[in-house]
Amino acid sequence: MAQLEEHHGRYPDAEADIAFLRRIAVIHAETLLREDFYSVGTNHGLDQSLVLFELSQELPGFDADGKATECARRRIAYEIGHAFAPDGGHVENSTGYQNYGLVQAQMAIQRLSAYDGAKVDVGLPEEVYDKAALALAFMSRPDGTLPLIGDTAFFTVRDIFSVKKPGKYSTYLYAVKSGKVGTPPASTDLVLPESGWTILRSDWKGGADFARAVHIVFKSGFLSTYHRHDDDLAFSLFAFGAEWIIDGGLWKHQPKDPMRIYLRSAAAHSLSAPLGVEASRDLDLVGSKSRIVSHETDGLRSTVTGESGMFVGFHSQRRLTYDRSRHTLRLDDSISPVEDRAMEMVASSLREGRETFVTRFLVPGDKKVTILPEFGMATITGRGRTLTIAMAIVPVRMRLTKGVAKPRPFGWRSVQAGKIEPAWTIEFFHAMSSLDTSFALEWE
Repeated sequence: MAQLEEHHGRYPDAEADIAFLRRIAVIHAETLLREDFYSVGTNHGLDQSLVLFELSQELPGFDADGKATECARRRIAYEIGHAFAPDGGHVENSTGYQNYGLVQAQMAIQRLSAYDGAKVDVGLPEEVYDKAALALAFMSRPDGTLPLIGDTAFFTVRDIFSVKKPGKYSTYLYAVKSGKVGTPPASTDLVLPESGWTILRSDWKGGADFARAVHIVFKSGFLSTYHRHDDDLAFSLFAFGAEWIIDGGLWKHQPKDPMRIYLRSAAAHSLSAPLGVEASRDLDLVGSKSRIVSHETDGLRSTVTGESGMFVGFHSQRRLTYDRSRHTLRLDDSISPVEDRAMEMVASSLREGRETFVTRFLVPGDKKVTILPEFGMATITGRGRTLTIAMAIVPVRMRLTKGVAKPRPFGWRSVQAGKIEPAWTIEFFHAMSSLDTSFALEWE
């Protein structure tokens, strides 16, 4: 519109065009103002509210009584304030949204301060903002990228705090700039019990050692259905400059796409599950049952325990122990049927000679993977190292799968939105009335 006004003499119909564009902008603003159009409690709702605020400031005569401005400010504060749990974890339980949520918060501060002055309230308390920045620092892997947990695509984490620096800014810089600047965190563990994250590192050494650190992300949290993946009790493992245990990633925001369905399901995450049971995404039914139960560390050994009820009728628990002295992991998994229907389903499977539970590990497709069912063992080789996964109870049936397309997708990952690549899926099958098993992950 400004360009049309500037060159009014060159365009005989400029006045009509400007009036037309203004009318479109007013219709847009009026639509955004409607409560039935507002996408409450989502990142889209925040985008809507930011645009509504700008239109309320820029459209002459549209917001004479100030109600649109007041509505936009109220919605922005609600969206930003509800995007993060009190511990700083983003409610979408995604490493990608941890980053994006902080970018959005700064965007809101910048846009509001352009009209309201230096001090604005976007609904995010200072302490939560600082915790969210520290969480993103810990989530960043030693190579500067994020594990593809939840709706996350591959990218390198940057210094995103151009508008407002968090209290732990120096620590954030150290984590995302490979230890070259800033101050290392005081701890190698970070636990976010309200949003359901635990991040463990071997160390925060600088120099060449920074990129070789072991980085483990373990999660069990369910705060929103919007971008929900069935990934309670899953973990990712990055070590010695490479990925070893991974998650499936984003793919596309198309809920009925077969690949999207697979990548959001428990089948695309490294966890144990009852066979033949789909995870529930009913937040009211199972959301409160997904949580971090406990965390202990003496500096050399860290143990975290999480639990989940995402498989209705079953109680799942995983205890992960990381020994820094040897860089070994131990997983203690248990799943118990706690409702009559689940008990009968398990009992029926056992009577018919069928397995009842499965433990899966998703592995990058560039690794060499070998399974040894007679020993209950799998080996993963890459970059001159071999990671061994050994089950405590043998013999066991195992299966190794990669890049299956039909009858439905299985054994894939999505690194970039809209792109997929084959990934190994290692499966250990169990025939038990209640799962009670352990795995040792060790480097040869």
